[in-house]
Amino acid sequence: HVDGAHPLRRDLVNGLSYIRPRFVILDDYGALPTLRRLVEEFANRGMLVQCRGLGRSSGDSIPTSDRQFVGPEAVICATREGPQRIAKSAVVAYNVDDAENEGGSVFELHLRTFRICPSPCHTVADLVESSAGTVEFVSGPNGRDGNLTFSKYFGGAQGTWLQPDEEQLTVLANADGRRLVFFFLATMQGFQAHALERDGTVGEMLFKTMFV
Repeated sequence: HVDGAHPLRRDLVNGLSYIRPRFVILDDYGALPTLRRLVEEFANRGMLVQCRGLGRSSGDSIPTSDRQFVGPEAVICATREGPQRIAKSAVVAYNVDDAENEGGSVFELHLRTFRICPSPCHTVADLVESSAGTVEFVSGPNGRDGNLTFSKYFGGAQGTWLQPDEEQLTVLANADGRRLVFFFLATMQGFQAHALERDGTVGEMLFKTMFV
């Protein structure tokens, strides 16, 4: 459930990336133009499908307001939760400005440690209870590249990482002979890791993380 009273994009991306529900209910749809635009954006990207109206109808009065609903009071939408689609369409949509505007953090990885939860990792409980260890980042002088160390995953491998575009919360990494891509949440409280294929396309999801 995403409510218009909360940071909209962050809540929706967090839900699709970590909880990965079969459907979402977006309240205040007919009252908030920003929410309507967000639903349209995610629908155009294929992240939300088969949306249906709930509650009051378009043209009805908004309680405690002199305005009217533009569209239904709320919508319920099915989701398409394929990891490649989420990685390309949802998480990459965040940039540094989004993070600042919606209460997130600027890009900073130096000495940050994240707990690993191997795929499929459907729930927060899976993250908390995971025994797959952690990954720690160390930044170089410019803060956009450096080294990383896995405590258990990939057999405790070490590797390197690079943020290729300072406008995107996305990291390319190499570890254990593998090419990886990490898609960070705007809050920098976690990321989703995928294999990066030889042709540069995003492959299967390998693990999710949470900041510890």
